[in-house]
Amino acid sequence: CCCINRPFGRVYHIEDGKDELIGYISNPCTCTNVTIKTTEGSYKERIPGFQIKGSICQCGYFCRCPYGGCREIYLPIFKDHKEVGEVRRVYSNIAKELYTQGDNFVSYFPKEIEWEQKALLLT
Repeated sequence: CCCINRPFGRVYHIEDGKDELIGYISNPCTCTNVTIKTTEGSYKERIPGFQIKGSICQCGYFCRCPYGGCREIYLPIFKDHKEVGEVRRVYSNIAKELYTQGDNFVSYFPKEIEWEQKALLLT
């Protein structure tokens, strides 16, 4: 577990030569979980957003095979400490798993969220 120099990023909407800050994403230090936090708003006004949080004690992290619990990794999406959606990394097929670095993800987002919030979660 390395807690130095954790990833942090800004997400912009760029259209017609104008760039608008949508929000921020960060990967805080946690030793037993995968955690990604989103923060909405501008430089002056930051609003806590969603949190994707999943345990690293899932078979799919260590073994990529088409059997049982190793087929996927489950990462629930939280808002205000309530589960509102999920992201899953799923097994595709043997050729893709052996010969590429690509992963397949399936996401379920809450129906009421705005496109900016989806952009932050997909980043």
